[in-house]
Amino acid sequence: MKPQQRPDPLREPLSPLPTPNTPAVDQPLASIDALRGLACLAVFLYHLEVLTGFHTPFLGNHGNVLGVQLFFVLSGYLIHLSASKAKLSEYAMARLLRIYPAYWVALLGAGLLQPEWRASLIEQPLLLLVNLANLQLHYLPALMRLDSIHVSWTLTSEVLWYGMAPFVAVGLRRGYWPILPLLVTAGLVWGSAAGTGQLDWLMFGIEKVLQTDPSRSIAWYRPSFLQLNVIGQLPFFITGVAIAHYRPALQRLPMWLLLPLAGSLGTIAVWTRITPWAVLAVAIGLGALLLLALRQPLPVPRPLVWLGKVSFSTYLYHVPIISLVFHYWSLKGLTALTLILTMVLCASALSYHLVETPAMRFAKRWRQARSASRANASPSGTGRGSV
Repeated sequence: MKPQQRPDPLREPLSPLPTPNTPAVDQPLASIDALRGLACLAVFLYHLEVLTGFHTPFLGNHGNVLGVQLFFVLSGYLIHLSASKAKLSEYAMARLLRIYPAYWVALLGAGLLQPEWRASLIEQPLLLLVNLANLQLHYLPALMRLDSIHVSWTLTSEVLWYGMAPFVAVGLRRGYWPILPLLVTAGLVWGSAAGTGQLDWLMFGIEKVLQTDPSRSIAWYRPSFLQLNVIGQLPFFITGVAIAHYRPALQRLPMWLLLPLAGSLGTIAVWTRITPWAVLAVAIGLGALLLLALRQPLPVPRPLVWLGKVSFSTYLYHVPIISLVFHYWSLKGLTALTLILTMVLCASALSYHLVETPAMRFAKRWRQARSASRANASPSGTGRGSV
């Protein structure tokens, strides 16, 4: 007897969920790319202010929160769609090829140009394996010494989310909808415990890091290495999952509700510390922003859509390029800013077309070959592999 599924109070069979192959009228890809572009721009402006002092109102101070967490909400949305439809092996291959080739090229390319990175590599070469595996967030010496792109902690959380997403998709497919609030609660509890020092014992290698930089205490490292890992970021990933899974129902939410929720993100400017309520408020605000983009896709500037398409490469290269221009070449002012923008855009375009796109095409060909092989091997197949 087939086990009875739990009731899902929000799911309504109004229309099929969009998939990566759904036409743009159902899934406004341009709006998704535009949100990616906004997230990328927010992170860039934040790092530009931190590294150079070039001030941009609001985003210069808070672009890290809005940008990175918006990326995570979008990832929760898109990865759930992929994990819900694709076979596990094909999903895994697509995810690995989406992240690792471009990441490896950026990590090694940027690192070999930095004398300190080369010295650390010679001194402790095994740390490179941790970074190549993209697990550096969970062994701090590897992150602090060989993270040549300076933003790879987010990629660790992203890859670990890729591993969790299929299980979440299976749970929702079987009607276990309580998994979503449970995971959000777990993330909030984790973040609260990490902020008060209760999880310091999980900061593996922190003793070595503190020995090399005694000016900073363990409390300085908590936000980056505990509160911002994949568990602490679950409220944002799960917000995207909920929107993907319940999109038909959630798109019925009135504009008078979504607009204030999205606008509430501006209150970040008055926060003094990260609390569970603050994390939840940002997740809800970013979710409302995504729903607005999905519900009423508006014409967006083509440059912003293009920036969204190349946003992963932009994210990988922008900090090394800013550091190169300002700190190694010692350029300042408008000349430095113009050079940074030119180099970042060129590096992003080259990486997207020469690394990201070939990797994605290979994943697509691999998936098509496996599908053809299965079709030929099936009893109804007509190819040489048919029975």
